[in-house]
Amino acid sequence: MTAKRVISADEKMTILNEGMLPGANITEICRRHNIGTSTYHKWKRSAVQGMKEAVAGPSREVMALKQENARLKKLVAEEALVIDRLRELNETLAKGKNESWRRSGQ
Repeated sequence: MTAKRVISADEKMTILNEGMLPGANITEICRRHNIGTSTYHKWKRSAVQGMKEAVAGPSREVMALKQENARLKKLVAEEALVIDRLRELNETLAKGKNESWRRSGQ
């Protein structure tokens, strides 16, 4: 049994670029790089799909997630302000209790 060879993204792009040259023989290119033609075509489909997604811009799902993220960030910021205000109030009340306790104790 032969071990699978890991091919880097740069190597894949080099092979795909060879295949895009005018008059390129895909079968010969695949034979030379020791890959199957089905592998070459799978890489090509993936590359084309990636280019389509890059050109198309963010999808509706991505936009919805960005809006949700912004909403949640705003909510977290508001809650942090409430926590800070409550902490300040608690400190103020604690000081007042300590001072009134000292006065009554004297």
